[in-house]
Amino acid sequence: MLEMRRRPRSRSPDPDGELAARASAGGADTEPRGRVGTSFAMAESATESTPVASAPQAASPAGDKGAASRTGMAAERTWLAWWRTALGASAGALGVGRLAPEVLHVAPAPYVVLGCGYALLAVSLLVIGARRQLDLQRAVDRGEQAPLPFAVVGAFTVAGVLLAVMTAVLVIAQT
Repeated sequence: MLEMRRRPRSRSPDPDGELAARASAGGADTEPRGRVGTSFAMAESATESTPVASAPQAASPAGDKGAASRTGMAAERTWLAWWRTALGASAGALGVGRLAPEVLHVAPAPYVVLGCGYALLAVSLLVIGARRQLDLQRAVDRGEQAPLPFAVVGAFTVAGVLLAVMTAVLVIAQT
């Protein structure tokens, strides 16, 4: 957010002498370095307005209990998302490991192994999600950030891709 502050304008249009130094050195521009676009001389008054960027507001100021509460609730929603994903993986485990062999009338062994892979993904989501919830709560209490490590993101991505590819291969092979 920009706010305008007024400060007394110096008598010299080039208080630091930068323009004269650059003009004698063959410089082509006429604005002092570091001030391009930051000051606007006002013709009628002896002040100049300078847009000043105000300090960004912290996400959770020390005395703002509402921000900490909102952040805590967001962490709980994230925990619930981990649970929803784990429930979906559990349903996938049941569907692939138990229902698919019966519906397709095929040998159950490869589907049971794949179903166990989905079940392992579900358990991993619950365990890592619980750990993540704990880390987020501690970070909120300390007023810090708690980014999810890329190793966790990468591991779940690889596991998901492998399970999806193996499911597609099994379905295509059995049709």
